[in-house]
Amino acid sequence: MKFNSVNLDSVKATQYNPLQSPEDFLPLVVQITIISRSDRWMVSRRLSELDITCRCPSDGSLWVEVNNSLQAILIRTVVQQMLATRGEQIDWLDRCWDSSFTHNP
Repeated sequence: MKFNSVNLDSVKATQYNPLQSPEDFLPLVVQITIISRSDRWMVSRRLSELDITCRCPSDGSLWVEVNNSLQAILIRTVVQQMLATRGEQIDWLDRCWDSSFTHNP
């Protein structure tokens, strides 16, 4: 898989067309720079475990391919685990436990 650099300033929003097939949408490839260079390999490994295409070349950058909203959420969660303090992670877990979820089969 070849990754190309993406300038987010040049990304234009497109209007949803229900007749357009999902194959017409290209994945978004982004570079994650907010994580320290030493932690990027761990993030890359975890994303690979989640079957998210990514690479961490020798220059220390981290490139991730986002194909759908679930992958975007998973990427955000993995990155947040690296950036959040222990206290922030405990607060987040408490909020998850406190939130109510009802499932109607």
